[in-house]
Amino acid sequence: VRNYTIQYRKRGENWQTVEGTIKPLTTSYKVNRLLPNTWYSFRVAAVNDIGASDFSAVTNEVQTLPDKPDGSPQNVKISAVTRTS
Repeated sequence: VRNYTIQYRKRGENWQTVEGTIKPLTTSYKVNRLLPNTWYSFRVAAVNDIGASDFSAVTNEVQTLPDKPDGSPQNVKISAVTRTS
């Protein structure tokens, strides 16, 4: 195996190929630039001197983490608290 090819897709969309070379001893890989709070599936193919294998079975869908909140908190109220309150 010379390298691996990873593809991902957002729910209901076409496959996209991860850019770059993924070395044969790689056992985990972080795919960058995924959208927050979005469902994705992944698959992998091995590449050697003859060509590429078929892609692996598609993973179960996974959801990326939510994005940071928009803007700053609004209408914040602060109350004093004591040990006995």
